[in-house]
Amino acid sequence: MFIREKKSKGTSYYQVVRSRRDAGKVVQDVVVALGQCRTISAAISVSDQELCDARDALNREFGDDVPSDLNDDIAVGTTADKMPKTVARRFRQRIKTVLRLTEKIAHLREVETELEDTSPSANPDVAEMKKKSPLWGTW
Repeated sequence: MFIREKKSKGTSYYQVVRSRRDAGKVVQDVVVALGQCRTISAAISVSDQELCDARDALNREFGDDVPSDLNDDIAVGTTADKMPKTVARRFRQRIKTVLRLTEKIAHLREVETELEDTSPSANPDVAEMKKKSPLWGTW
């Protein structure tokens, strides 16, 4: 796995990519998009801040009506059923945003751990190869 830069309309976006072979050709699969963050840790920091903002917005708008467990569909549904339709829709959207960001952060942390495990410093064979050939891996 590695981090690749993509440019769109003059803006750089970053992705964690995994390469594999399919029918003899190299195919790159995007594992996770980092947005404009160059590193996974930066993407985690940005996502953490977005999650805090989303939780604050949810609590500010709905206060005591927010169930303690947002994954509890019954509690969320019961709370939303007591609200007018437009308010309930906004309530569900805010909860969905919080859950999506929580899931994204967990995925970023998993990928960060996996990327650290595959880094050259974590693999003694790769480190030895770099000693033998200083240009190894610079292509």
